[in-house]
Amino acid sequence: MKKTILLLLLIAIFSLKLSAQSSNAAVYREFDRVYEKMKIYNSNFAKQQQQINALEYKLKSLNSQISSLKSENQQLKTELSDLKENQKAMLKEVRQAVEAAVSDLAKNTETQINKIVEQQNKISTQNNATDDNYVNYKVQPGATLSAIAKAYKCSVSEIKKLNKLKTNKIFVGQKLKIPVK
Repeated sequence: MKKTILLLLLIAIFSLKLSAQSSNAAVYREFDRVYEKMKIYNSNFAKQQQQINALEYKLKSLNSQISSLKSENQQLKTELSDLKENQKAMLKEVRQAVEAAVSDLAKNTETQINKIVEQQNKISTQNNATDDNYVNYKVQPGATLSAIAKAYKCSVSEIKKLNKLKTNKIFVGQKLKIPVK
């Protein structure tokens, strides 16, 4: 019986070894298959990691550019604000200069008109008086109906009526009748 048990044990061991060997081969094949998949996954992972690194580098670069553009934008806003302030100051100076020039021109024109009116009054009363009610006047550069009326101490409407004018427009060299009182 000992021989039979020993034989049975040997058969069992032998069949276990055979079973283990075939099972080990399947395990090795599975291990090789899994190992190959792991190599592919590792390769893909490495490629993706490189892409991620490249994208992170681009992101840092773009963030740096954005920061630079924000800074430049702020500088440009400051320069624009300064330019607007300078423009306002310059416009104020120009406006004041123009107003002063216009005021001076108006004074000079009024003075010249008064002189011309005095001269024409003298001449008109001596030579050109066509009627006791008006004198002849030749329009000078810069003269306006209101300035002429003021110089002759009459109204614009009286000058317009006497000369049959519909508007206040007069021209240099135009001859007007000016009412005298």
